[in-house]
Amino acid sequence: MNDPFVAAIDHCPPQIAVQTPRSHMAAPIAPLPLPPLLRWQPVMAPPSLADADLHLWLLTAPDLLPAPSIADGQLLSSAERTRAAALRHPQRRACWVQARVACRRILGGYLGADPAVLRFAAGPWGKPALAGSAGRSGLAFNLSNSGNLSVLGVSAGLPLGVDCEWLRPRSLAVARRMFDAATVQALTQRTGADRWLAYHVAWTTLEARVKADGRGLSRHREPDLPGLLVGHVRAHPDVLCAVARQRLPAVSAWVGLRLAGAD
Repeated sequence: MNDPFVAAIDHCPPQIAVQTPRSHMAAPIAPLPLPPLLRWQPVMAPPSLADADLHLWLLTAPDLLPAPSIADGQLLSSAERTRAAALRHPQRRACWVQARVACRRILGGYLGADPAVLRFAAGPWGKPALAGSAGRSGLAFNLSNSGNLSVLGVSAGLPLGVDCEWLRPRSLAVARRMFDAATVQALTQRTGADRWLAYHVAWTTLEARVKADGRGLSRHREPDLPGLLVGHVRAHPDVLCAVARQRLPAVSAWVGLRLAGAD
C-alpha cells in the first residue's frame, strides 16, 4: 500500500492518493517518520537570495518573544497598529506585533529599503504582497502564525505558501469535510500520535497549497499552480511546517534563519 503521508513528507507533489490493498486484510502501516527539525541560524541581516533558494525565518516562538518597544510600533502602518490594538490578549498582541515588525525588517533587509515605508496590497483572494516599487522587485513572501509561533517564508520570484501547526489531537470531522475519502480512510487506519502527525501532514499540505496562489481554503478543490511541490520540516519540536512552491528545493537545502538579538 502506498502511504500518502510519507509521500507528502518526502517532498512530493501535493496530490494525496491511496492504493487499496487487493486483499481484504489490511496491510500493516508503519509509523510516520517525523520531518527534520529545522535549525534557525541567527543573522544580523538577510543573506543573498538566489532564484532557487528558500529562506524560512523564525519570527516568534515560545522562547523568542521579547516585549514590543515604542520603536517597534513606529515601524507599523496605522492599519497594523489599529489591528494590534484590537487584540485584547496581551501575549497574542505582543506576538502579532513582533511578527509584523520582524517581517518588515527582514523584507526591508532583502530590498535595502526602510522597513517603515514598505507598503502591502491584498491579492484577489486577500493574500498579502509587497506593493509599489517593492512589489516590482519580485520578492515573494508568506507568513504563518500558530499560537505564539510565527514563520516567514521568502522566495525570489516564485509565489509560495507556508503553514505551521502545533501537533495535537484534532477532530476527524474536519478531515471528513476537507480531505478526500482516500485520505480520511488512511487517517482512520492510524492510531494515537501517529494519526495526528498524519492529520497535520495532510492539513499543512492543504493550507500551504491554497496559500501559494492565495485562493484560500474555500477554493481548495480548484487546481494548484502547475508543478507545485510541498515539503515539510518542524519549526519547533512540536510544530509542523509545510511549504508549497513551484521548483521547491529539497528540504535539506532549506535555510532556517532568525534575526540575531531577537532572544
